[in-house]
Amino acid sequence: MQKTVPGLVAVAAMACCAFARASTVASVIAVAQPAWIQLDDIVSELDRGNDISIDDRILTGASGRAEIQLWSDVILRLYPESEIRLMSPEYSAEAADQNTAELFLQSGKICLQSGPPTRSGRNFKLNVDMRMRVTIHQSAHICVFRREGLSYLGLLTGSVQVSNSIEPELIILSQAGIEFRLADDGSYQLLPPGSGDPVANLDVQPFINEQKITEPSCETRQMKATDESMPAAGAATADSETASP
Repeated sequence: MQKTVPGLVAVAAMACCAFARASTVASVIAVAQPAWIQLDDIVSELDRGNDISIDDRILTGASGRAEIQLWSDVILRLYPESEIRLMSPEYSAEAADQNTAELFLQSGKICLQSGPPTRSGRNFKLNVDMRMRVTIHQSAHICVFRREGLSYLGLLTGSVQVSNSIEPELIILSQAGIEFRLADDGSYQLLPPGSGDPVANLDVQPFINEQKITEPSCETRQMKATDESMPAAGAATADSETASP
């Protein structure tokens, strides 16, 4: 009996690790604060290197930004004052060929760049406030944002399929620069390149200033603390000159 217990423990640990790997669908590759990750009622500061799993929410503040890697072929950029959630209970890393991951944009703006799919049969779906659905079958570069009463999609490159929650009609967008604008009542507009809101087709580069996400080294922090504890050179000189006769 004693010999079997370690084996059972090892199997349980391996199963637990496998579940953790399967539930992780993305990772944070860059972040500018303030930004947070939330699961249920637990909110913590978002850090570079964080793994993101199904049902995690990512939120950014007034100056916050986050860049997220989904698989090896999708880069997601989350702009200030935005909120997203990853959804797809059936998704797992082992079953990526048969399942579809879905990203939910609650508010704000995201830009998403998807290269040629590395897994056959995988589609990427974006749900905008339960009103607009965007499906990427191949490669595409899009910017999407949600404002009060309106959802916008700007196509930079590639092609996407768009539908809405009221009218089941499917629309294919394939002209670079075109903008799709959907009102909450189901009415929509297709605006040719250059005639819509430039924000819909704007993906700022560089997206995050490296200085905002680089952690200072221990030596740098120690030097800064030492500098702050010492008076400025100019002030010391002035004091010495005043004290001299």
